Amino acid sequence: MNSVGEKLTASLEDYLEGIVMLKEQGRKVTVTALSKSVGVKKPSVYWASKRPSGAGLVIHERYGDVDLTLDGARVADEVCRRHKALFSFLTDVPTIDPEIAEQDACSNVG
Repeated sequence: MNSVGEKLTASLEDYLEGIVMLKEQGRKVTVTALSKSVGVKKPSVYWASKRPSGAGLVIHERYGDVDLTLDGARVADEVCRRHKALFSFLTDVPTIDPEIAEQDACSNVG
């Protein structure tokens, strides 16, 4: 649950994880960078931050950078932790290809 008590959608979890990954890479987190990272169109990123489930998690002023609130950073860290744990588990199974494990880990963290 996020700061407003709603279950996060898989797409919002992807956005949060994308913000963390871009920041870890030392890149500026813009709508353009985030849309490329997550693989969606720019309006999708913009509207995700305005939906009730994104309220209180993401900061984005029009034409400005995208960032996480303190609650958003906490939730994003949990999403990333679950993704890494599931990816690690899936890659420990010798018959699963790392690319398949990455896809499965990403789609099953929610």
